[in-house]
Amino acid sequence: MTAQARECYDRKRALLLITTGLNDAVFILLLSVAIAAVYHILFPAGFFVDCGGVSEVWKAHLADTLPRVHLLEVVNSLKQTGAVFVDARREEQYNEGHIPDAINLPPGCSGETKLSSLAGVPRSAHIIVYCQSGGCPYGKRLAADLVVRGYSHVELYEEGWQEWEVYQIRQRRRAPR
Repeated sequence: MTAQARECYDRKRALLLITTGLNDAVFILLLSVAIAAVYHILFPAGFFVDCGGVSEVWKAHLADTLPRVHLLEVVNSLKQTGAVFVDARREEQYNEGHIPDAINLPPGCSGETKLSSLAGVPRSAHIIVYCQSGGCPYGKRLAADLVVRGYSHVELYEEGWQEWEVYQIRQRRRAPR
């Protein structure tokens, strides 16, 4: 076999190996997609059957993109009319103290409870959601859930009740007697 013929043979063989490898990869990919689709259609935990699973994944990622507000903005929003404060803490904590006129939507409350508690609040209203502190996950979850339910101006006050309570104590100390 001549060198030229050998080179031509090697090129064809390399091309054949690449083509075969690509065909195998495409086949495995399509087979994986088909198996996943069957699983998600037939089994109760599948995303196509339990759309709530997709919603929970989306909400978890949505929470990280929500706009945040800080203490000064909260104080200014409280003075303005129209801002709605939503407390995401447990009912016992809410009863011990909360931002004035805040609506309590504790963790685990149903979607119907959320909608009935916010019945008079327009979907375009300025809503500020808070929890106990920056480490509390309930505020993020609730804020994301409200966005999913169609509320368009939802913000998260991450420092929450702890910072608000300290601010109130300082304000009382400064007040003339």
